[in-house]
Amino acid sequence: MILYKVFDKIVQRRLDRHMYFWMKFMRNKESVEQTFYEWLLQMILGFVPLICGAIWLLFFE
Repeated sequence: MILYKVFDKIVQRRLDRHMYFWMKFMRNKESVEQTFYEWLLQMILGFVPLICGAIWLLFFE
């Protein structure tokens, strides 16, 4: 959640709006206007917890 807040602030400074999420089943105007920069930040949001979990399991299990 903290990482999302940081990324949202970055997008607000850069694009003057909040971060948009796009999914295949969403067809509203805001989600279609998502930029590559926002998509990249969302991928980081998804992979960071997975990588942290894998490191935890690798070293502490």
